[in-house]
Amino acid sequence: DYQTEQEARRKSGAYRKLERLCENVDRIVSLGEDGNWIWRHSRNGIAFDCIWPKKYAERFLWSGVKRVVLLSATLRPYTMRLMGIKNSESWFHEWRDPFPAHLSPVYWVPTGKMGRHEGPEAMERSVARTDEMADIWAPNHKGIIHTHSYERAEEVRAKSKWGKWMIVNKDANDIHTAEDKYRNARPPAILVSPSFSTGFDFPDSACDWQVINKLPFPKRNDPVVMARMESDDQYYNHETMQTFVQATKRGTRHERDGCVTIVTDDAVGNFRKYAREYAPKSFKVLDAPGGRVPGVPEWMRK
Repeated sequence: DYQTEQEARRKSGAYRKLERLCENVDRIVSLGEDGNWIWRHSRNGIAFDCIWPKKYAERFLWSGVKRVVLLSATLRPYTMRLMGIKNSESWFHEWRDPFPAHLSPVYWVPTGKMGRHEGPEAMERSVARTDEMADIWAPNHKGIIHTHSYERAEEVRAKSKWGKWMIVNKDANDIHTAEDKYRNARPPAILVSPSFSTGFDFPDSACDWQVINKLPFPKRNDPVVMARMESDDQYYNHETMQTFVQATKRGTRHERDGCVTIVTDDAVGNFRKYAREYAPKSFKVLDAPGGRVPGVPEWMRK
């Protein structure tokens, strides 16, 4: 028996919370029986990750809908497979890119590889090349430097002579603070982060130039990435190309918009060839004329 009504409410609430927790644990355990889940320790306790969401797509996503239309600028036939859609059950069509290619070129400026096993010299070369780009563009044009980690973003700011004009977010919780600061700033303003390669719009003068200093390969030591690679050898290149293409389009948001992107990771030289099938047909990585950082085009100066 409860001594007071307040005690009854408090303990009843605790019991209901415990019941919900038990139900969630039972559900996770039942899902784990199909071998499609991975658990690991996280900052907040135990995290559960699904290896292949496509196994549950029909039940939770399509839900018996007879016909579904999927639209994306980076949608590829392989992407359909990742969602559990068979070739025999789909029709894929790619329309012409409405954005003029000359307004948003992507150039490879040879600088050196930025792999896991490269020494500090690789970073020095990368920052030096980024500074070359900033020397030409930053005084009058805002730009974004896409890094593959928050630590690398801080390192770029620390080593660059343009560091005092660089805006860096420390983690995922600080994204919108950095975004607002960048949007409200005038040139020179440079956003340096791994957070803005997808899902953000920077049209017109909000972003005229970009630097990708390392191809966005998924982390090979991530348990989910490892599990997916073990069962599908196309996954790794597809994920890299999808993120790569998305990043190059952050500053090109309509037919008259333009943004010049340079890639300073020499791994792109071969990657653009062997992973070609995972990119839209219109997407190309061009050799920078003379191997040099491009200047501001005449049409952008007007």
